[in-house]
Amino acid sequence: MVNARESNIANALSGKISGLQVIRSSSGPGGSSKIVLRGNNSLTGSNQPLIVIDGVPMDNFTGGVDDPYGNTGMDMGNGLADINPEDIESMSVLKGASAAALYGSRAGNGVILITTKSGKKQPGLGITINAGITTETMFLKPKLQNTFGQGNYGIYDKESRKSWGPVTDGSRTVDNWNGDRVQLNTYDNIGNYFQTGTSFNEGISFQQSYDGTSVYASINRADDKGIVPSAKLNRTSVTLRGSSEFGPEKR
Repeated sequence: MVNARESNIANALSGKISGLQVIRSSSGPGGSSKIVLRGNNSLTGSNQPLIVIDGVPMDNFTGGVDDPYGNTGMDMGNGLADINPEDIESMSVLKGASAAALYGSRAGNGVILITTKSGKKQPGLGITINAGITTETMFLKPKLQNTFGQGNYGIYDKESRKSWGPVTDGSRTVDNWNGDRVQLNTYDNIGNYFQTGTSFNEGISFQQSYDGTSVYASINRADDKGIVPSAKLNRTSVTLRGSSEFGPEKR
């Protein structure tokens, strides 16, 4: 049995590598995570390390959709979040001169090398099934004043932004705007809004090698629901990889 894995590989690197910092834009499902290795080197450019997957460079892009007034909108996630963690064979980090020698100026912020599974010989059928469940709740709930209702100086005012109106004990009071009588009750709006977040991750993979031919295939399903009702992420990942070697020196 292994511990439940992070659905975003970038988050799994936190605390594992010296000098590496993971900055989360948001904690909800699909939230983007930025990687900084050995501090910031640029004021205007990207400070993230180069990501190389099976020899192919990729960008761990982060960003969201903003409106014309500069308000940050939906978090669109980051590049590494699209990779199924179960497909990774190994990860390593290059810093300084060793990174620059292999990848040049693009590796000025370091390099993270990721090798995915390619299909090794396995005993039996070579089928692996994995599943994980995690939950999250709000750790601290802010204490709000709920003794008095909307208004000021003990007088109810439905247009007021203040909460120092009549006592909310279920009694009725007069609405100064239209003369109607309204009932004032206390509600736990925060407790009723936030929920228990859940994350379900299931997958099945097959890898086998025979007579110089290697095959790896996997399918993974992730269903994440955050503590905010509208925050959720549903993702299906499919991977198929095969290779063959020919000649007398094949393994």
